Amino acid sequence: MTPIAHLINECREAFRREHGVDLTYAAIARRAGGKLTRQRVQQYATEPVHNMPGPDTATALASGLGVSEGLVLQRLLETTGHVIPDQFPVAARRGTPLRRQAPGADEGA
Repeated sequence: MTPIAHLINECREAFRREHGVDLTYAAIARRAGGKLTRQRVQQYATEPVHNMPGPDTATALASGLGVSEGLVLQRLLETTGHVIPDQFPVAARRGTPLRRQAPGADEGA
């Protein structure tokens, strides 16, 4: 199961526990403001994702699931094979921009 599929399933299960009803793929799409189709949500939950979706898709999926955009982006990046720096989740939560090391900064002076 991919990281984004795991997140979708976790959210659906949490919704079921809290509200006593299923959060269907169609319901996630509706909660996303109609910016995602039921089929697209189902695809993210059940099939490999090879290409990173655009930011609008990540934002819509976050709305549909009721979680932060940062969490959805993190899981989408992991799913599509991108390497995420260890400090990313902490930096994102604190609103601290990630700092990139300047080229050659690790070389001796």
